[in-house]
Amino acid sequence: MSTSPGELVTDTALIVAAAGSSRRFQLGNKLFAMLDGFPVFVYCLRTLSKVLAPGRIILAVNPTDESRFRETAHRYLPDIPLIFVHGGETRCHSVRNALAAAMKLPGIRFAAVHDAARPFLSESLFLDCLDAARKYGGALLCHRISDTVKRIAPDGTSAETIDREPLRGAETPQIFPLEPLCRAYDCALASGGSFTDDAQIMERFSSIRPYLLEHRENNRKITYAEDLRSDRSYTA
Repeated sequence: MSTSPGELVTDTALIVAAAGSSRRFQLGNKLFAMLDGFPVFVYCLRTLSKVLAPGRIILAVNPTDESRFRETAHRYLPDIPLIFVHGGETRCHSVRNALAAAMKLPGIRFAAVHDAARPFLSESLFLDCLDAARKYGGALLCHRISDTVKRIAPDGTSAETIDREPLRGAETPQIFPLEPLCRAYDCALASGGSFTDDAQIMERFSSIRPYLLEHRENNRKITYAEDLRSDRSYTA
């Protein structure tokens, strides 16, 4: 089943991971930094709220920042209903808390996990990723690696050059059926392991192998202050 143009998505919850520390940004919480007149976390919500049915956006935030998130959202998104949950000590804990909230919503079959620090995601790219998830059982956005990739030796020298052709850089959203994703997250948390994204958890704790949807749009992540320039060109 694909999403028709103009049709609001009703069976998918958007999980927005917004509880990070912003250590590398060095100018406070990067999600409140301004980008073209809007806070970073608001930027993508303005876009995705146009394709999702109301009441299906869940933000996992640091409890100490919750009031600021709520006040900012009310100012910039007064007509968009948002669900807030508390983030945990790791991204895994934060996403699992948001997934628990998604399980309480009626009719939700898929969860789309997206980093709030990727504000440039377009409506069409989100819907393309969702359609791929419906077709393949799971999907994530990715980009081709354009740099030559080196494996570094313990002494800081180059140990080898790695073939970049089969490599892709993983992005978000990463979209999976809700219940299998919850089960995989429970296994991941019980294992005590360290996991960097949802696809890695599904690869290890489920039979689902997500489709990697390659694209050339600007879906970069805001990590450093200089990343806030808002041109739409994409450089991998």
